[in-house]
Amino acid sequence: MLLDADHIDLASLQAWHQRVTEEPTLTLAAFHLGSEDHAIELLATLPLQGVFYRHDAPALVDKGIEVLLGGELWMSRTLMTRLIALYRRQHLGGQRAINGLSRRELEIIGQLGVGASNPEIARQLVISEHTVKTHLYNIYRKLKVRTRDQARAWAHYHLPAGIPRQSTTSDEA
Repeated sequence: MLLDADHIDLASLQAWHQRVTEEPTLTLAAFHLGSEDHAIELLATLPLQGVFYRHDAPALVDKGIEVLLGGELWMSRTLMTRLIALYRRQHLGGQRAINGLSRRELEIIGQLGVGASNPEIARQLVISEHTVKTHLYNIYRKLKVRTRDQARAWAHYHLPAGIPRQSTTSDEA
C-alpha cells in the first residue's frame, strides 16, 4: 500500500496504524516525502517498509516498489543510518526506561506524538481521560516540559519507531 505523504492527516495515520496492526502482512510505504525528518516523523507513527521522496526519479521508485514486493525494505542509506543511530541511543543501557518513563507513559506519549487528543488516547488505550491527564502530568514532570507541543516534539525526536503506540495488555502501569 502506497500512502501519499502530501495527503495524509492524523485520522488517516491512526487508521493505517490500526490496519497494519490487524494485518501484519500488509506492506506499507510512503511517497512524496519532502525530507528525511518527515520520513522519521512518519516512521515514528507507522511501521513503514518503504520511503520515497519527492525528488526520487521514477526509475528509482519502480526499483523500490519491486524490492518491497520481494518482501524487503526500501529506504535511503542515510535514513537507515539515522534510524540505527537513534535506535542505539534509545537502547544504550539495555532495558532501562527512556527518561524514566513507564511502558504506559511511553504508549501515551507515543499517541501524543501523532497528535491524538486526551479523549482519543483514552479510547485507544482503554483508560479514563482522568488517567490520561495523570500520566501526562507525570510525563511532563519527568521530561521537564511544560506544554503538549514540547512533549510532542520530544516524542518525535526521542522515540524510536518500535515504541508501542497501542496497549496490548490491560495493565495501567
